[in-house]
Amino acid sequence: MFTTAVSERCKRLLLTCSLVLLPYATCLAAPTFSLGSPGGVRIGDTLVLSVNASDVTDLYAYQFTLNFNPALFQAVAVTEGPFLRSGGATFFDPGLIDNSTGTISFVLDSLLGPVNGVSGAGVLDTLQFRVIGQAPFGVFSFSDAIALDSNLNLIALQTSAFTQAIPEPATLLLVFAGAAAGLARRPAKARARMV
Repeated sequence: MFTTAVSERCKRLLLTCSLVLLPYATCLAAPTFSLGSPGGVRIGDTLVLSVNASDVTDLYAYQFTLNFNPALFQAVAVTEGPFLRSGGATFFDPGLIDNSTGTISFVLDSLLGPVNGVSGAGVLDTLQFRVIGQAPFGVFSFSDAIALDSNLNLIALQTSAFTQAIPEPATLLLVFAGAAAGLARRPAKARARMV
């Protein structure tokens, strides 16, 4: 009987601790680099992607290579975002654009001097592409991604790929043609009431 009472108390204590600590579980999320875009694009448009950091602690420097389909996209420019700069002076290198292989190699940014790194989430870089090809979607992915803290220790980092839809221009024309045909098929009385 004594062991049953102790066992019940242990269960209650464990349950209470779990409920108290549960809100803090999201604080332990892994640092991530991801890509984001404001919306859809078509052939001829400029696609602007943001390279985002989330859940980072003491980010002092980073580097990555971005891979893309050169039949669909042509890289135009890489610019430094505000997140790392919020920690002080930086050294930024936009990397090497190679549109024949579909890579932007060794984009890097680092704080300068003995300062603490930045923590939280923000935009690391902005990438501009010209949409030159047609497909249901194009994929962007990271490789060689490295992040360092202010002691120059590696930060365990996750990266996520990004898929950009590229709708066919003909799809939009079909929608408009269907709507026009639907209006044209209305009986004459219904059209007269509309006027």
